[in-house]
Amino acid sequence: MAPTPAPSLPSLLEATLVLSDQFISSLSLPTQPQSEPPTTTSTSSDSAPLPLPLLTTSANALKAQTTKLSLLAINSPFTPSAVTTVLTAVNESILPSLVTAALLTLPASYTTAFHAEAKLLVKDVLREFVGLVGVVKVIAREQNGKGKGEVKGEQKEMVLGATGRVWKACDELVTFAGEGVVGLVSRKARMYLELVRDGIRELQDWDPEEEEAGGDGDDGFFDDDDDEDEDEEDEDDDEKTKPTPEILHAEKSHMLRLLTPLAQIYPAIISQRLKKTSALTTSTPLCPSSVSQLDRLLPHLRELPNLLDEAAGSLYEHDLDNAVEYTIRLRKTAFMAAEVMRVPLSGGSSGAGAKEGEQGGKNGEEKVVEDKFPKWADTWKNVVEEIAKSKKEG
Repeated sequence: MAPTPAPSLPSLLEATLVLSDQFISSLSLPTQPQSEPPTTTSTSSDSAPLPLPLLTTSANALKAQTTKLSLLAINSPFTPSAVTTVLTAVNESILPSLVTAALLTLPASYTTAFHAEAKLLVKDVLREFVGLVGVVKVIAREQNGKGKGEVKGEQKEMVLGATGRVWKACDELVTFAGEGVVGLVSRKARMYLELVRDGIRELQDWDPEEEEAGGDGDDGFFDDDDDEDEDEEDEDDDEKTKPTPEILHAEKSHMLRLLTPLAQIYPAIISQRLKKTSALTTSTPLCPSSVSQLDRLLPHLRELPNLLDEAAGSLYEHDLDNAVEYTIRLRKTAFMAAEVMRVPLSGGSSGAGAKEGEQGGKNGEEKVVEDKFPKWADTWKNVVEEIAKSKKEG
């Protein structure tokens, strides 16, 4: 039987674009509920690859092949057979491995947030690679398979720019895989903390008296005489319901007194729960209870800056009722985040019963490390509740 002829470069370039688009579409589909990790019939326990090392290996391999592709595209003579070799390796091995690795980060084993981030980052890699292949396709068409012409300077710049973007996307994917699930949650927690701090600074800078002095910017030049009486009545009503600068100052001060300790929930969870667990869980899946904890934790941490924005925004608009309502919700959300993490993540080095072999007791006995987070959380909650209560009593 005669061997199958190698595909032409134009057809392979088109196949690469179609394949990448199909992979992007598959990664955009919603994850099926109650998905289970794929099983293997192999007797070897190592036959099923872990997704995070596979992500790293595939991203590094694509980066290397991208380098080859870019050099082949911009240097003379243009060699279609060499480009074909690179694209064949990418299509048959690297791209399928990337997509498989992302899909293997199942929410049941790696949390919903990590699964979504893995698919998003792989899609970014694919899109950037499509951009590079598109430029190579134009060059190949102009060379018409002869490889004799000189690649234009503008095209060289386009190839180098597209290559740099592929490298960057691959590096981000490698970093993501290296930090693992707990590392991702820690990074997001730090990001949400910065948003809370920004909101606090903005609230600190807000001065109700300056706003009162500035007015609404309407000098009344275009007011009609017929509307004067109605306007005066509206102003009288506003004066009756509008909170005074003193009241706004008091509400602002109370909100800031609450926000200062509430923001401490982020560094406490990061240092006492996430940092002590991340080193042990960067590549292997977490146990189901820890996955459930992190899936419940992230929405609370993400919601806190949103609630702060709503509370402060209501205060800026002199809507005290909504400001109070959002402040209460903010407090309850922070409490829920602390409650979710009351028990340490399984497999971590924190928590009651955690052990330190190197700092053991006599005769090499392992030392039990006290879990300080529950006691801290109780004290922290009492402080916040006392601040909230002080306003009611005042």
